[in-house]
Amino acid sequence: MAGATALVALASSPALTAAGPSDIFQSVGDFLKSQMDKLNGAITPSKATQRNQYWNEDILKRWRPSGSQNRSPCPMLNALANYDILNYDGKNINATSVQFALENMLGLRGAMLKFLMRAPGHLAEIHAENHPDKPKNPDNIKHGIFDLKDALKHNFIEHDVSLSRERRTAADPERALNVSKKRLAKLREFAEDGMLTYNSIAKFRKHMRAEEEKDGLQPPMHFSLDNQFKAHGEAVLLLEVVGRNGKIAIDDAVYFFEHERLPPNFVPLPPSSTSDVYMIGRLVQEFSLFNTLQFLGYNSMSEKQELVQQIERELQAVPQ
Repeated sequence: MAGATALVALASSPALTAAGPSDIFQSVGDFLKSQMDKLNGAITPSKATQRNQYWNEDILKRWRPSGSQNRSPCPMLNALANYDILNYDGKNINATSVQFALENMLGLRGAMLKFLMRAPGHLAEIHAENHPDKPKNPDNIKHGIFDLKDALKHNFIEHDVSLSRERRTAADPERALNVSKKRLAKLREFAEDGMLTYNSIAKFRKHMRAEEEKDGLQPPMHFSLDNQFKAHGEAVLLLEVVGRNGKIAIDDAVYFFEHERLPPNFVPLPPSSTSDVYMIGRLVQEFSLFNTLQFLGYNSMSEKQELVQQIERELQAVPQ
């Protein structure tokens, strides 16, 4: 969270008030470099060098459409089930199978893998809440056993301002399982020379946040700092794991979202190919871009100050 704190100081500095976008993005670039220099001393990159012994191209041939199977609002979890890497029926998934999928199907290691592996235990707790009629089994929590649909819990994995999903409502929570063709068509409009980048995703989210603020659905749009970091983490997975080096062809991105299927040319990340410093730096970059665009989009200083104060308030509420 130290990186986000530095962003608050950056966004509220008087020098940026009258600066143009190029000046601010240059400042964000300098800020990111300083943060990554600090992280370099704080995080030990993965030392894994072994070849991925599991992966082969035939795995991509195992894909099946989900049909009426139990699915989540997360296209990556659904894709892993569609390849039968996670249980195809979407039920009784455990933490061990999730870690196997993330490591061997996607090639994730280090801090990003550890961060994502916090989810199965929480999902198992949600599963117990969703099935109060079943005897509570402590082993299910311990081993992180859940169904994909448990990820529908609002503001855990599912969140507002999605790249591809309909917005969840109190009247119809399962609305968030639906891929929005309208949203994907809008996402195409933000591609740059046929590619999605961190910049284009930040611009798209800014647009969708404004749209959802006035859509009249209940509950009202809520895109807290916590939800932002989840959403920006998804952008990192899309652009660094499904895509590569901070970009993905828009056709591949839409294919992935619409079919919950990896692009035909997909291969997992090679072991140790992407350091923790790089991945976390990209996450902070997307957070910076999105909030800088929000900052620049406000006409009055009071609106800009409210944005900065909101970030400050939420940062102060985060356990240190």
